[in-house]
This record gives sequence, structure tokens and C-alpha cells, in this order.
Amino acid sequence: ARLRQGETGRALADAEEAAGIYRDVTEVSAGDKRSVRNLVLTRELIGDIHQTRQASREAKASYGEAVALLEKLRDDNALAAVDVAYLEKLRAKASGTAHAAGAAP
Repeated sequence: ARLRQGETGRALADAEEAAGIYRDVTEVSAGDKRSVRNLVLTRELIGDIHQTRQASREAKASYGEAVALLEKLRDDNALAAVDVAYLEKLRAKASGTAHAAGAAP
């Protein structure tokens, strides 16, 4: 809601807080793929907020973190089929070849 209202600073702070919570949950609940995916979605949101704020370096870093998390799932043979296309989308964002638009599938 804050992002839609143009409050990017507060939206970013909220998203960073959420990412911290999801990171803690993934550490406590090793093997919980939902927590990892929630963290991936949050890292993408953070990247999108940075894009909105014209902070492309920070956006690429956040997208890169999301890519690394999905690649770890892939390497562990735990990546859902739907996330294969999502991984490619995030790779494009991380490399700067795609604009931040829309939500995850």
C-alpha cells in the first residue's frame, strides 16, 4: 500500500524488515521451501522499490540475492517447475536487461 501511495522510503523499510523476518525463518526452518520463496519474493519487491527510486545498483543486488536463493533451491533439486521461468525473469532483472514490472507468477 505504501508503495502505491508513493511512500517508497517507508515501503523499502517495511520490505527490508520482512526480508529479515523471512531470513530468520529460513534459518530456523531449514528445508522449508515456502519460507525461501517468500524471501525471494521480498527480495524482488525490494529490487522493484529500488528501481522506482532510480537506485539500479541496489536493485540489481537485491535481484541477485533472489536469484542466488532460487539457484540454491535448484541445486538442491527443490525448485518447483513454475519457479524455473521465474528464475529466468529474476536473472534478467539482476543483469539489468528487464525493467521491474509486475509481480511474481
